[in-house]
Amino acid sequence: MNKKIKTNDLDLTVSFRTANIVIIGLFKFSKEEFSPQINIYLIGNENDEYLETVDKAKENSITDFKDLQIFALNWIFNNAEIVNEIL
Repeated sequence: MNKKIKTNDLDLTVSFRTANIVIIGLFKFSKEEFSPQINIYLIGNENDEYLETVDKAKENSITDFKDLQIFALNWIFNNAEIVNEIL
């Protein structure tokens, strides 16, 4: 049989993570439970386009879903510009 991947490591440890996701308009903000990083995406038709990762480890300011919502709104206000036409 032809398999896609060949390996000699058969570690079948299963781990689960919880992620908070906030979607506002065209933007998606994702933060995993034990990570200080927030990944920001532009939502597209088929795939989301990665924009950037913001590391909040120093401030430790994103502790719950509400904090992520506030961060997301502030990020949009500081980084997105509404224009009539994209050139």
